[in-house]
Amino acid sequence: MLPQLTMRSDSFVSMISSNQTTFWKNSYSFASIVLSEMILGGILSKIFSVNLSYYYWAEVVVLIIIALEMYITLKVITKNYFVSFSAALLSGVSYFGVYDMVSTHCYCFFLERVVPVIFLIPSFLFLHLFLEKNKKKYLISSLFLYFLGVGLGHFTLLIFPAFFLYPLFWKFFNEKKLRKKTEGFVYGFLYVILTGFFYGIQQINESGISPHNWTFVEFLFNPQKFLYMEKIGLQYVYWSQYPSLLKDFSQNAMSYIIDHRIAGSYIPIVTIVYLLAAYAIYKRLPRQRPMLFTALLGTPIIFYINAYIGQYDILYQSGASRYLYFPTFLLAIFWSYFLWAVFWQKKNILAVVGFLIVAGYFFLNTWLIDSNAVQAIGWNKSAREIFNHVISTRGDLSAKTLVVVTYPEFGSQEANFFTDHIGKDEVKYISDNNLVNAVKWEKVASASSYVIKLSYNLECKCVKKEKIK
Repeated sequence: MLPQLTMRSDSFVSMISSNQTTFWKNSYSFASIVLSEMILGGILSKIFSVNLSYYYWAEVVVLIIIALEMYITLKVITKNYFVSFSAALLSGVSYFGVYDMVSTHCYCFFLERVVPVIFLIPSFLFLHLFLEKNKKKYLISSLFLYFLGVGLGHFTLLIFPAFFLYPLFWKFFNEKKLRKKTEGFVYGFLYVILTGFFYGIQQINESGISPHNWTFVEFLFNPQKFLYMEKIGLQYVYWSQYPSLLKDFSQNAMSYIIDHRIAGSYIPIVTIVYLLAAYAIYKRLPRQRPMLFTALLGTPIIFYINAYIGQYDILYQSGASRYLYFPTFLLAIFWSYFLWAVFWQKKNILAVVGFLIVAGYFFLNTWLIDSNAVQAIGWNKSAREIFNHVISTRGDLSAKTLVVVTYPEFGSQEANFFTDHIGKDEVKYISDNNLVNAVKWEKVASASSYVIKLSYNLECKCVKKEKIK
């Protein structure tokens, strides 16, 4: 249902020529946290123009590419088709980890954080190949792709714990000599250096992803004040709340999202479940212990960073969140390993049960995604009708025409986007809400030869056109 969604407000920021011009005039544009958004927004807007469904089709294509990369990477690491397929599926369709990135919330999240992952998963694959085959070309390739992925996305640096921990644990479990074991730390630290570099340059002309009200040391040594242990536990609960959805499938899935006021009571049982699952993996998959410990430690580290940054309202936001996106990859691997350890050791009835669990996970997530998408499509129906009318009637408008569109269907970003891409210096679109406009529309109207006002009528559920001038 993604192509049926409607982009709104800040989703258009990187697709407006004046914003592009301002951004690239900055002395250190490459250091910005929105670098990937501005590059891709400029490119996609030139290709797709006002064909809004194409932008969401681009999301579908990118998600498929990432899922394929995930499958290939896990296939190389595990040599198991079932595990690699389940890991790709679990990470690709996760409502709680993925949906906020690709929904109507802001298209910028997809441009900033999802597209650069295309570089990061192959980077991890090459890191594994280097550890396995000890050929420097793989390490160089991995570091180069990591440089691109984090350099473009910046927010993607949240995934660095996986790249730091995996070589450390791989060497620890696979080497006998102490000197060889310590090499893992050295290789992992190379990724920490790159991460630190991009974190540092973000501070040149913007705050980046740093918190504004506390320091790292203050946050670390005041767990009771900042509640980061509880926040780590809550993120596990939010991502793992699928059993609470198994109630009534005839209702809207959104009504079963766990209430943040009681979510904390689930932390002990979720913790026990994860520890038991980890023990099963540890005992039954000894060769996969490097990845197991990478997931076990990497996930809470990312959750801790989420709490430290402070932009994710963890105590009150129990549904899908963009901050659960990067942990989703490690959690998907963790639970795929659990299925492997418990259900896919032999081809028997247990294997069938494992596949049914994966199928159930897929069903629950598609149910959640469809339920949320249906709501979003309903909420944005008037905006979609307005957008379609604006696009379809552009050819009927004369030069020096001002089109005033009602708010909230049209804000300043929507107006600038359509003026840029179909106005072509002849027709100007503007919102009727003077609070969101740099210049009052009445003043612009006085200098226009023709003025038309568009509004969405709730009675006929159609667009009404009024000639003002």
